[in-house]
Amino acid sequence: PDSNTPIMLVICNDYGELACALYLLEGQAFVENTTLMLPSRLYANNPDVLPDRTFLYHSLDDVRNKMDSQKPGILGLFTGYLLPIHRLCETDELDSLLRSTQAKGWRTFTTDPFFGLLNDIEPGKLVRYKWSLGSIIRVSEAIERKRDRRLYSELQRLLESIMHVYPCGEPPSAGDPGFGKRLHFHNNAFASEPIHESSKVTLEADHDSQRWLFVLGDLDYAIQTGKYGHKFPLILTRKLHDTLEAGRVPTVIAPNHVLEAVRKHSPVAHAMELVGHCDYSQFQSLLLDAEYVFYWNASSFSCIPRTLSGKPWFTFDDGHLLKGLSADYANRLLHWFYRDEKPPYIDIGATLSKELMQDARQQYLTSAQRIRE
Repeated sequence: PDSNTPIMLVICNDYGELACALYLLEGQAFVENTTLMLPSRLYANNPDVLPDRTFLYHSLDDVRNKMDSQKPGILGLFTGYLLPIHRLCETDELDSLLRSTQAKGWRTFTTDPFFGLLNDIEPGKLVRYKWSLGSIIRVSEAIERKRDRRLYSELQRLLESIMHVYPCGEPPSAGDPGFGKRLHFHNNAFASEPIHESSKVTLEADHDSQRWLFVLGDLDYAIQTGKYGHKFPLILTRKLHDTLEAGRVPTVIAPNHVLEAVRKHSPVAHAMELVGHCDYSQFQSLLLDAEYVFYWNASSFSCIPRTLSGKPWFTFDDGHLLKGLSADYANRLLHWFYRDEKPPYIDIGATLSKELMQDARQQYLTSAQRIRE
C-alpha cells in the first residue's frame, strides 16, 4: 500500500490471529494508516493495542460503518474462516460484506488457519471430529459437527477467490493453482539480524534473562487434563520447581484456575510470577524477555517471532491444532513453517536442569538457523 491507503484489519476471537495481524504491522510504515476491529473477547484486554485506532465491533455492520467513513483501501480478515465459526457473523452476512466492499473498491484478503487445505481436502477428512474448531477446538456434540461441516463447505466456496495471506510458507510459482491467489510475508523486524541470502550468522540466545516462561492456553490445558487427569497440576508445579532450582524465575501465563492449582500445590508459589489473561503488549514483553519459553502447543503463532529472533522455545506436546486436525495439516505445518525441521519437543518427565536446557538450546539454535535462512 502507498502512504495514503487505509487498511482495516478485522480480527476473530482467536488470540493467534491478533498476534498474526500485529506481526504483519510491526515496524511497517503503513501501521499509521491501519485500523483494528476487535470483538469483545479480544477488545476487553486490548482496547489500545493500536492507540486511537482500535475499535470494538459487535457485528459486521459495525465494520461496514467504519469502512464507510474512509476512502476505499485494503480489508484484511484475520481470519475470514473463523468469523462464522466463532459465531461473530453468519456466512451470508460475510458474503454481503465482501460483495459491498468489492463494489466500493476495497481490496480484500484473508488469513487461513488451514494452510489452504480446505481447497484440497473435504472438511470431514481434515478435521478430526473428536475435536471441533469452535473456539478454535473443543469437544463437539453431534449438532456442532453438522454445523461445522456445513460452515467449512460454505466458507471454502465463499473465500476461495479472495487473496490468501500467510506468515510462513513458500510463495507459489507460475503454474501452481495458488499462483495469484496466495501471498506469503516475512517481517524482518523480528529477526535478530537483517536477513540476506548470503547471511550465515549464528543465532545466539539472550543469557541475561532470568525468566523461564510457561504458556498454557485453555484448550491445551483441557488436553493435558484429559491425558494426565488430576496429576497434571502436580506435573506443572514440578516444572516450576525445576526452574527455581536452576536459579531462574518461573513465569506462567495460564487460565486462572490453573494458577490457583499451582498456588495450592506449591509452598513457594510466592517466588513465581503467575499471570492470568493479559494484554498483547504484556505478553510480548514477557515473550521477548524470557531465556526459554515452554509451550504445550507446537503450532502457537508466537513460536514464529521466537524462532526468527533466535530465542529458544520448546514444547511438551503437540497441542490442540495438531491433535484436532489430520496428518495433512501436520505435514503442511512442518513444511511451511518448520522447513522440514522437527519442532523442538522436550520430555515433560525430564528435570529442567541448566545442563539439560543447555544441550536442548544448542540443538534448537542449529534448527532455528536453518528455518531462519
